[in-house]
Amino acid sequence: MNFRKQEAVFYLGHLVGSVDGSFSDKEVEDLVCGSSYYRNEVLESLDKDLLLGSIKDGSLTKSSACDLLNDLDKSERIDIMGSLFFIVAADGNINDKEKGLFAELLVRLDVDADEAIEKWKEMR
Repeated sequence: MNFRKQEAVFYLGHLVGSVDGSFSDKEVEDLVCGSSYYRNEVLESLDKDLLLGSIKDGSLTKSSACDLLNDLDKSERIDIMGSLFFIVAADGNINDKEKGLFAELLVRLDVDADEAIEKWKEMR
């Protein structure tokens, strides 16, 4: 399946949210309410069937999502990582698993942590 950025960002958000064992209501609420990028660029045009089909056929993975998102310009990748930081910061306690996955995504998307956190602060 040919997933798009919406499905890639949603998938990575799910990975970040569930890396510590559960994607809490607080994490979902903070992401959806806090990030206009996530609401407008991801949720409004997310294709659920494409998302599920891409996961099922194995084409949508952490690696393939990052590969697709690396084709976006740097400012949009910063928006994405700033949005995903809403999940990490939601409970006020960033554990090692969240920190590790978020750091990996920063490297894979060539975004500096300070850029992502600054974007998150702007979005709040």
